[in-house]
Amino acid sequence: MNLYDQGRAAFERKDYAQAIAWFTEAIRLAPAHFDANVWRGVVHFEIGEIDQAIAAFTVALRLQPAAPVYFNRGMAFERKRRRSWVRTR
Repeated sequence: MNLYDQGRAAFERKDYAQAIAWFTEAIRLAPAHFDANVWRGVVHFEIGEIDQAIAAFTVALRLQPAAPVYFNRGMAFERKRRRSWVRTR
């Protein structure tokens, strides 16, 4: 099983820290690995690390503009905006 597949398996087990570690290692070895960048963003979003999710989605979009990734990044920006709005109330 390759690093990306290990990351997906860890995500499915909800072992988010391990998923991030596998995706990060896959990206270290192949920085242009589109799917690993996307899924690292998905994991960060899932655990509430919104700035890291936005950064991962942005890297993925630089590699390959794709509508689902724009949607994911938009959702992350929206969550960040809502958190900011709640803090100011």
